[in-house]
Amino acid sequence: MDLGSTVEAFFQDEVERAFRDEGLSPGVMVEHYVVRLLSGYAVQQIESTPLALRMLAAAEAPPPER
Repeated sequence: MDLGSTVEAFFQDEVERAFRDEGLSPGVMVEHYVVRLLSGYAVQQIESTPLALRMLAAAEAPPPER
C-alpha cells in the first residue's frame, strides 16, 4: 500500500466535499494545491521535542543562533 497516494486520495475526497458544501468552485489547480499541501503536511515525521521546549531553547539561544 502506498501511504502517499492513500493520503492524497483521502484529502482529494475531503477537499472536493468541503468546496462543494461551501458552494465554492476554486478550479482544478487550487484543489490540487490544497490536496498536495495537506498531504505533504500529513506525512511529515512528528518532532519528538514539544514545540514549547523548542521555542524556549530558541528564545534562550544567542542571537546568531536564533
